[in-house]
Amino acid sequence: MHLKRLSVYFVLLATPLAFQAPFLASASSGTTLVISVDHLDTPNQQFVDGRAWAYTDFFSRKVSVHQGDILDFNFALPGHLISVAPDEAAARAALPLFGTDADDGTAPGSGAAPIDLAPTALAAFAAPPAGGCGTAPASVCHFNGTFDPTMLGPQGSGPDWFVQIDASPGTYHYLCFVHPGMTGTLEVVAGAQPSTTQAQVNASGHAQFISDRAQATDAEAAANVPSFTGGAPGTRTYTSYVGLNAAKNHVAMFEMLPAHLNLVQGDSVRFVWQFVEAHSVTLPRTNDSPQLFFPDCGPPDQFFGQPPGSPIPICGDDPSQPEIVLDVGSSPPGTALTAVGTQLDSGILIGAGYNVPGTVQSWSVSTNGSTAPTASNPYTYHCVIHDWMNASIDVSTH
Repeated sequence: MHLKRLSVYFVLLATPLAFQAPFLASASSGTTLVISVDHLDTPNQQFVDGRAWAYTDFFSRKVSVHQGDILDFNFALPGHLISVAPDEAAARAALPLFGTDADDGTAPGSGAAPIDLAPTALAAFAAPPAGGCGTAPASVCHFNGTFDPTMLGPQGSGPDWFVQIDASPGTYHYLCFVHPGMTGTLEVVAGAQPSTTQAQVNASGHAQFISDRAQATDAEAAANVPSFTGGAPGTRTYTSYVGLNAAKNHVAMFEMLPAHLNLVQGDSVRFVWQFVEAHSVTLPRTNDSPQLFFPDCGPPDQFFGQPPGSPIPICGDDPSQPEIVLDVGSSPPGTALTAVGTQLDSGILIGAGYNVPGTVQSWSVSTNGSTAPTASNPYTYHCVIHDWMNASIDVSTH
């Protein structure tokens, strides 16, 4: 994996960690509930062979607590940035992950505005939470019922993030800013009312996991069967998923599906991005892939082709708000395959769940009579962020 080329955000998305088991806090006389963020599923999390799954889910998605109780968010895998808020939509709007760079033309790959990492997201991932709260039982964060954009987890060295709930009785939410749709409901109840026990959290979380995994398994199998529109070979448009979401977006599958396609000259492939995650389609699969990020120092095509690992200077239209533009791609939709080894790049596109105006969720390649047929040397492609995500295409003349 090209980890040395990744920002903090993409390191979190791409790198599995061996976390310690959760432990209970003792900083408060209240009850501590351990809520798993993501879920271990070793057979589906090898980060090799073209596939890896992340459970973009909280286990459990709903708990009831009393004032003074502590939530111990235990990260089964990294790649999440979470908080507690009274209004999920308002919190997401206050801390967007992506934006568009509308002042520098269009991206060569997508034909739409280039995508950048929002300044608020850059600051959130780069800086520790205020006072370092939540990284240990003795230094819990305190949620008083209002959203604090600096109170984010995890930013410490351990797998747990601790939040004491001081809010008045009512309904609140815990959420992940990296993954739209990853949310849970927090009910603060009066002292006389029963609260959720750890046994109930564990049972509910286990049931969620079994359901999530079963739905993801079915979705993966279905997406791995080639599907197309059109009639005879040579007139078809095949669909390929660049990452796949399942179980109402509670599972993100980091894989290209189908893993292999057989085309006839004249066929096309439409690559589709779904609800969450950021991915690219880059041909061929090689270690010499495009640069992932560019500073906003000029037109996006100025930076295409920079060597991997090139330093990214801090610059932008507003020096106080530096902009980091994602790989803008080099190949417009519909570009024809010519010869194995010729580089094509969609650029990095994002899923529809991020609600960023002006973005697109598809890109395509075509074939024609000039497309070199393959034998034992197929066209290979991968995602430049998650380079275990790979697949291949064979092309024949008939």
